[in-house]
Amino acid sequence: MKTTKPVVDGSGHAVVLVDEEYGFRHHLWLTGMTPEKLEEFWASIQNMKDHYTDCTKTLPGTWISVEAEDRTYNKSDLDLWHQCKDDGQYYYAHLHWEDDSSLKAPDGRLIYHAGFEAS
Repeated sequence: MKTTKPVVDGSGHAVVLVDEEYGFRHHLWLTGMTPEKLEEFWASIQNMKDHYTDCTKTLPGTWISVEAEDRTYNKSDLDLWHQCKDDGQYYYAHLHWEDDSSLKAPDGRLIYHAGFEAS
């Protein structure tokens, strides 16, 4: 298991790269939570159906979307998002259905929400 420290903001809060619905939208989530609290919060989510269609309004914190409302984007912004993901120092969340949503910690651990249903 890797011992990578997660990227945090100036207040020590976890920063998460979010892939919504297999590349439909990409976000940077400034959670306002320490890494430990983020993991606890994620594990307590009862279902994803309340979040996957508009996580930026239903989950706490500040959200920065890579794509505009009309789904247009600046290629360099999306490339940077992918570079950060590949770097492996950020938390990474895939948000979609009950059976495929997860939070990946920088050390490689997968954290599932309370309502996770393996397919």
